[in-house]
Amino acid sequence: MRSFFEATYPQSSHRGAQAPEFSDDRPTVAVLAAGVRQAVAVPSGGAGRANYVAFAGDGSEFWAWYGGAGTTLAIPSATTATDTGELCPDVRRIPDGATHIVLVAPAACKVALNFAR
Repeated sequence: MRSFFEATYPQSSHRGAQAPEFSDDRPTVAVLAAGVRQAVAVPSGGAGRANYVAFAGDGSEFWAWYGGAGTTLAIPSATTATDTGELCPDVRRIPDGATHIVLVAPAACKVALNFAR
């Protein structure tokens, strides 16, 4: 898995590249059924734990949040501040301790998750 920050862009400034390279890992694609919560494991191992995730949906709305495999996430049906996540996030830093990205959508859809260190 490639780093989200390029040490040589520009002159070791350690800031995110405006156009990072494709990941050396294929994206994880979550196929969501309407209203069914799905937890996607954050990659870890030989290359290290992923610290960032970029989301790309197929045009349908989806909700995302982080936590463990059992983290609750619901599609809001009223004004609420609990059990909801972010609507169609783009790129997010994965907090320490999070082992899964949890997704749910009101209609069947596909969401690609591109992880990076």
